[in-house]
Amino acid sequence: MADNIKVNSTEWNTLTKDDQERVKNILAVTGLLKGGISITPDPSVKASAAGLSGGGFQPAASFCKIGCDIAEAAAVAACAATPAPQLCINAVHAAADICRQNC
Repeated sequence: MADNIKVNSTEWNTLTKDDQERVKNILAVTGLLKGGISITPDPSVKASAAGLSGGGFQPAASFCKIGCDIAEAAAVAACAATPAPQLCINAVHAAADICRQNC
């Protein structure tokens, strides 16, 4: 069963289809959205906050986890170009968590 990247459904549904595709593309080109993983709007996911959270480089982690961290950082930077950067960043963090869990 594939893991899903859950995002707040109210925020996700306010984005245009083009903006949703933009977020998906950021996750895909950084390697965080692959292998049947999809973005799933979920009303139980907490709405985006103003600040950044999660992630971070862990030098003692395996190379796989370091790769996930690098992809996460690149995707977070790319999220700045979206009209909903915090939602995009939340999706990136969720995808990176899945990436690290699969290492």
